[in-house]
Amino acid sequence: MDNKRVSPAERDQVRAILQEHFVAGRLEWADLAARIAASDGARTRRDLERLVTDLPPIPGMALTSGEDHSAGKIRRGPSEADVERSLKIALYLFLPLVILVYGVALLGVTVSHWLTHATPAARLLALACLVTVIAGTVYLLMW
Repeated sequence: MDNKRVSPAERDQVRAILQEHFVAGRLEWADLAARIAASDGARTRRDLERLVTDLPPIPGMALTSGEDHSAGKIRRGPSEADVERSLKIALYLFLPLVILVYGVALLGVTVSHWLTHATPAARLLALACLVTVIAGTVYLLMW
């Protein structure tokens, strides 16, 4: 059974498992990218299993054969777990990036205003923007 060829659905299962481990902090970005690239080239079930053997199992996310039609149901659209994972990735990756870009833009506008109108309010706004940029940078570096 380990030498049977795998389907795209089984490759997708492995990618979902790897992404879940990435969100949980068990994989670094480079390791995730390397394993996903290896899953694209996987031909047999053994190739896919090698990508997840050193990771603990995730409840409800076992690698299953693409040939199992015993439930008789066709799954349409993403599951709730897929939607939740996507929201986590959006929240933990994209939101800090948006905040960081916004902070840099606001800091640029504030500094240019500060150079021409050195009021205490402008200085306070520049300081607040600088703190926002530093906090966003630290958050992204910790990720």
